[in-house]
Amino acid sequence: MGICFGVASKQKIAAALAQDNVAIVDARPQNKYEKKHIDGALNLPVGGPMASAAAVDKLVDGMLSNLPVDKSTPIVCYCEVGGEAACAVKGLQRKGYTAVVNGGGYGAVAKIHAVK
Repeated sequence: MGICFGVASKQKIAAALAQDNVAIVDARPQNKYEKKHIDGALNLPVGGPMASAAAVDKLVDGMLSNLPVDKSTPIVCYCEVGGEAACAVKGLQRKGYTAVVNGGGYGAVAKIHAVK
């Protein structure tokens, strides 16, 4: 267990979002996801930046059927500021996904996504 961070640069986030096959993961709690989220985003509510690897892995296992089969597909994760998204990134990487980006907060990712 530990705090996860490491938000990618705007350029890296924009490059991932520009891909036609990009998957987007919202790591915020379900109630925040239901209020507002990026169209097409999957909800992976990791439970905070201190979420255990085992808990995140269990959530990822539960949504594998909704994730891309090709593990090199770009995936952008976001939350409020980047902590929960970083935990989601690590969980996806543990499952073999290789092009996962921590987009940071919802507002920043939504703004970049809108420019696309």
